[in-house]
Amino acid sequence: MPELKQITKETFDKISIEEYVEHWKVQEDIPYIEHPVDDYQSETCKLDAYYPDDRQGVPALVVFHGGGMKGGTRKGFCQMQKLLGCAIFSVEYRLHPHVKCPAYIQDAAAAVAWVKRNATKFHASPNNIFVTGESAGAYLTAILATNRSFLAAEDLDPHDINGYMPIDCEMITHFTIRAERGIPNTVQIVDEYAPLAFAHENLPPLLMVTSATVLDIDCRPSDNKLMWDAIRFAGNHTAEFYELPGLTHSNVWSAAYPYMLDFIKKWMR
Repeated sequence: MPELKQITKETFDKISIEEYVEHWKVQEDIPYIEHPVDDYQSETCKLDAYYPDDRQGVPALVVFHGGGMKGGTRKGFCQMQKLLGCAIFSVEYRLHPHVKCPAYIQDAAAAVAWVKRNATKFHASPNNIFVTGESAGAYLTAILATNRSFLAAEDLDPHDINGYMPIDCEMITHFTIRAERGIPNTVQIVDEYAPLAFAHENLPPLLMVTSATVLDIDCRPSDNKLMWDAIRFAGNHTAEFYELPGLTHSNVWSAAYPYMLDFIKKWMR
């Protein structure tokens, strides 16, 4: 086998996308929980790794699927994600009603920690980890970035990760968490499970992308705009926010890729 090409921040921009997407390996159904609490966690908490077989040191991208914390799957991996030039780790996590908050957040934190520990096995750099997701997966991304207690339980700090990219995220307390407490969806709250509650100066780099205000569900563009304004007001100018006109909750995910690629390039170490 030829010597693997080492990717650095300087060479990352020069990767030929056509060349890159031709050389992939896939490893599926990898458990990321060392000591599952029950059969459901053992069966569910797995991830699939997609990584280049001809280069090493690429950024690692942890991806959380959507589905309202009630559904969705890590399968059905989008081929366009390969265009981001990363080794990709598509994560499954426990869902309501089998579990309630904060179980799915704890699973997400455990998955990020596993990728951090094991990135080099998949030709990725443990010093260049990014986290993303759409909808419910975006919420998991944002709460890990903001409420440091979840990654702290895995001996990590949010700043140990290069950046977070929640796509069409609820920045208030997630509607499924509210429902678990018997709170109507029309009642919006901000507590320790709301990323908005942690809009402070010391947040790690954050990229927020939403669809258009009149086409999205709930108040997500407004949530994200408020989050961005609050972060900037606190003195943090690393956060980015983009509301994409003409797009809906169902199609903003793939439209966000150019913004995600620029963000990865900017914060790769």
